[in-house]
Formats: sequence, C-alpha cells, structure tokens
Amino acid sequence: MLELKSVSHYYHQVRALHEIHLTFLPGQVHGIVGTNGAGKTTLLMLISQLLKIQQGTIELNRKAISSTEVAFLPAHTYLYHYITGQEYLALFQAHNPSANFEVLNRIFRLPLHRLVDEYSTGMRKKLALMGLIALNRPVFVLDEPFNSVDMEGVFAFQEAIKWLAKQGKIILITSHIFESLASVCDYIHYLQEGVICGSYDQSHFDHLHQALRHQFEQSHQPDWQEFFGFKQ
Repeated sequence: MLELKSVSHYYHQVRALHEIHLTFLPGQVHGIVGTNGAGKTTLLMLISQLLKIQQGTIELNRKAISSTEVAFLPAHTYLYHYITGQEYLALFQAHNPSANFEVLNRIFRLPLHRLVDEYSTGMRKKLALMGLIALNRPVFVLDEPFNSVDMEGVFAFQEAIKWLAKQGKIILITSHIFESLASVCDYIHYLQEGVICGSYDQSHFDHLHQALRHQFEQSHQPDWQEFFGFKQ
C-alpha cells in the first residue's frame, strides 16, 4: 500500500501542492488529471523521490518510500547518446537477467539494432517503458505516457499497464487526454492548484469528464464571443 499523508510542496514561496492525502493499493491504476501547472508532475516526482519531501510523508507498506521501489517514466524521455536500443536494454537486463526483451519487443516493435539517436519521441518512450518493466518494481509512475506515441504504441502502453496491474503493481498515470486515463484507470483524482478536489471511481468517470468540459466551456464562452465579434 502506498500512502501520501499531508504532502505539501513549495517552489520558493509558490505553493505547488497542499495537504495531499491519497492511498493506493496493489493492483490498482490511478490517474491524476488537471490543467498545466496544477501540480501533477511535482506530485509524481515526490513519489519517485526525485524531489525532496518538504512536508508530510510518503510511505510504501508503512515505511518511507525509496527511489529504488519506483519505476518512473518522465514526460520527456532522456536516453544516452550513441547506443543502440539493444545496448540500452542491456543496462536493465543486468538488474533482471530473466527479462526476455525479444518477447517484449514483439509487442513494442522497435528497431533495437539502431542508435537511439535515430528514434522518434514515441519510439524513445516505448524503449524507456520496456526497460522499466524489466526493473519489476512495486510502484510505476508514468507522466504523460501516451503523448507522442502512435496508435499501436498507445494500445501497447494500455495493455502493459493492465498487465502490470495484474502483477500487483501500483500504477500512477497523468494525462491531458481524459479518454486515455478512463480506458485503464480504476480511479481518477482531480488536482487543481495543488489540491485534490475529488477522487472518482470508474462509475463516475463520465460525470467528471462532463463536469470538467462544462466548467471550461462556461468560463470561456464570453471570450469566444468577444473574439469572434458575436452579438446576441
């Protein structure tokens, strides 16, 4: 079980997160949705121990979480230059010799013999996820995993997430594409200005989506009317 208790974070005097309380159980997929600047990436980086916790606690199975327990996929994937996809995966196979990347690549279909410098953004993201799967860590944190990935890649990511959940992993995902979250998540949490404004199970995903769309349309309808010179 992954627990966040009273987690707050500040950049200088600017509040990024405030009093976050969340609980994630093994085998569950949780989505975090919110506008740019809502605090989604900050939250994921705190869970992944890439940022130091300023206030509150983050515990896995009642103990302070360690970076070695989290597999983190950033929104913008960095890979070493001048190595092939196969050489990149060999770094992960050293941690898990039983990882069969030949089988996994039947799904992700990457040219592993080519240099990663020649890969597209989506191909780089696929390669990074393949490596993370091999780490076999209890928590997977995926920041915008579907961005820049082709249609088959999205299908592969969705299936990978479902299979990881079947293995009892705890999975957290952010995405600006609501449908991508709804297709794989058990719960979606709405983060606004650093505060969790609501948590929803699958039976309420449509309600959340419609509420967010209605809120946006209502708040900006006068702006559209003014821009296009519409007069009632």
